[in-house]
Amino acid sequence: MRKQNVWALCLIGMACLVSCNNEQEFSYMKTDSPLNLTAVQVKQSVQSRASSDNQWIGDGTEHVSVSDGSDAATYTVVNENGELQCSDENNQLYWASATEEQTVTAWYPATADNKLWESWTVKSDQSGDGYQQSDMMYANTKVALQGSHVLPFRHQTAKVIVHLLKNEVMAEELAGATVTIKNVALQGNVNEGALIRNEQAGVEDVNPKAVSPMKDYLASYEALLIPQLVKDKVFIEIKTTGGKTFTYKPKGNEGLLEGTYQNIYYVTVGKPGISVVVERGGLQWGQEGEDQIVDMTHE
Repeated sequence: MRKQNVWALCLIGMACLVSCNNEQEFSYMKTDSPLNLTAVQVKQSVQSRASSDNQWIGDGTEHVSVSDGSDAATYTVVNENGELQCSDENNQLYWASATEEQTVTAWYPATADNKLWESWTVKSDQSGDGYQQSDMMYANTKVALQGSHVLPFRHQTAKVIVHLLKNEVMAEELAGATVTIKNVALQGNVNEGALIRNEQAGVEDVNPKAVSPMKDYLASYEALLIPQLVKDKVFIEIKTTGGKTFTYKPKGNEGLLEGTYQNIYYVTVGKPGISVVVERGGLQWGQEGEDQIVDMTHE
């Protein structure tokens, strides 16, 4: 009887061990369905074919890092709709459950090791490719095999738009004027996907990108910047072909640059100086702002 009891205990112990191992293994199991996702950017009223302007090119040159919390992989944007395809079939992510939601994070541009950026630097010359190269986006959301597959990307840089309004008095001198964004930090740290200014970094000037002007604007410029506050120092400088220089110094929160939002500066240059109307966003890029601040600065 004693031997039988011992064998019975051994069998019970083995059954328990197998059961525990199966439960542990099951907890780490994933489905055999590859993670299929779509990268969606915040819509913008005026679109061009670049991620920094809220539309994917989708020609295979744009790569996104995707993490499910335990594994990470590189995905390629394969069309203008933002459909993602794993770049390495041997290193794919899979749905963790057929029914339950799972949290996914992603960032653009992708990193070589698929580890989230620790810092980010925007380009000082954004007149060409530097504008697109200054764009950084991040997404964190819940997705499900039988639910949403959408990754909503948010631009982490702050967008600045400068519109030069037409002025017949200065029309000839303003044609071909040079606009510079001044006294801004170009380096930032990344904290859980959000850009924060690196306080140790000095300030530099940025050469913005010229874009096709609309409405009654003589010229328009855009720049992507690290979130920061520019206050009581020259922020926008305009040099005319006639050799005149006009500058704008923000006051209060007029120069508050927030990640994912945009500030629009409507600039009129004339006699005796410069006037600026500031439209600060309370919403995402490309949407109408909530506040208007008027500043008349003459220098």
